[in-house]
Amino acid sequence: MKKVILILIVLMIIIVPFLMNGSLGEKTINIQDIDFHNIISIENNLKQIIKVGDLGEEEVKKILLSLPDLDWDKLNRYGRRFKRDLVNWLRERDIDDVDEISALIRILNKFKAYDNELLTRKLANIFIEDKETFIKALALNKGNLLELGYAFFYLELYGEEGGRYLTDDFNDILNSERLTKEEKLVGFEFLEIIASCET
Repeated sequence: MKKVILILIVLMIIIVPFLMNGSLGEKTINIQDIDFHNIISIENNLKQIIKVGDLGEEEVKKILLSLPDLDWDKLNRYGRRFKRDLVNWLRERDIDDVDEISALIRILNKFKAYDNELLTRKLANIFIEDKETFIKALALNKGNLLELGYAFFYLELYGEEGGRYLTDDFNDILNSERLTKEEKLVGFEFLEIIASCET
């Protein structure tokens, strides 16, 4: 009887830590075995990939650019914890390229409630840091103007509390030498959506 109890105690000592961190039953991967050029490989391993801390810039870029094309029904089966981990992983990345920002805009609607707000804040920070690059990315995703405009309004970026003013951003867009005429129009429409929420 003592042996059985001792065995049970040893098993609990071994198994409980795995249950606590959710590692039991998860396969471990070797990053070198992942084909970052293959969207299916990224999709099948994304849950593990985002836990790896030492990915190179090239791998991160490939992951970011693949996100809009992944099977989100499949990814949703991993649960809310996975999606929160993915949001946190995205928030920690330096996303400053037009295509990467565009990918982030395109996946925003895949997240709900707090996760959506966290990603919207990430996009708002990108907008504040580099308005022109953000608008170039937004011009590639005109279908998201309304949703993103409303979301930015609710973040209260503008006004005395936010310390930003629509007129300043309007003038920045108007005087930009990097934005095309079409991109400027997208930027103006975006600011107009935000402004219309105030009335």
